[in-house]
Amino acid sequence: DDAWRAALAASKAKAATDDDTKKAFDEARVHPIDAPRFAVRSYLFKLMTDHHAATKRLASELLYELCDKNAEEFTLRCGVGNAIAFLQVKNLMPLAPGQEDPWGR
Repeated sequence: DDAWRAALAASKAKAATDDDTKKAFDEARVHPIDAPRFAVRSYLFKLMTDHHAATKRLASELLYELCDKNAEEFTLRCGVGNAIAFLQVKNLMPLAPGQEDPWGR
């Protein structure tokens, strides 16, 4: 964890000063980090995109708990694409005006 966190911090600092690096940094954050293909986390990511709302919610809740309820850690581990809907449900990220609730509340 320490090695990739140090690399992430260095990339984040460099992205703050260079537009091309920022674009590459943002694109890299969309996908989950360090998730081997057959790891349990990879299977939980698949469940986060399941068509059943309860399955999505439970898989997301489990991963969120494993990240100590830290939204930044959750986003880092799951990727922005997987994390955004769940964080909106938790009211940690507001919905855009006119956007429909992804969980159907």
